[in-house]
Amino acid sequence: MKPIKEIAFVVYPVRDMAVARQFYENTLGLRPGGLNQRRWVEYEVGEGTFAISSFEEIQPKTPGGGGVAFEVDDIKDWFKRLKQEGVTFVTDMMDFPSCQMFLIKDPFGNNVTIHRRK
Repeated sequence: MKPIKEIAFVVYPVRDMAVARQFYENTLGLRPGGLNQRRWVEYEVGEGTFAISSFEEIQPKTPGGGGVAFEVDDIKDWFKRLKQEGVTFVTDMMDFPSCQMFLIKDPFGNNVTIHRRK
């Protein structure tokens, strides 16, 4: 068997597509691309695809779920703007030798990492 060659997409379960789309499109600035349907919306992010879905089959079966990290250029600007918009923060800015990042929550409790490589 050949090894897995890449990630096809990352998907987050959501209960309310309108609320989710408001957050991902208006708050984070993602634009729909690929599939854009009532219960499944894809966003092209760099070379990858991030999707949101209200399909019951993908709802988490354990607490905590998965995670996604979005790469940005001006992380300090993102941090400031998201604070001003009242987004729920999981962490403050974290500074590591290779990167900076912070975690926020989407409206459904999914963790979203905002990340900048150094």
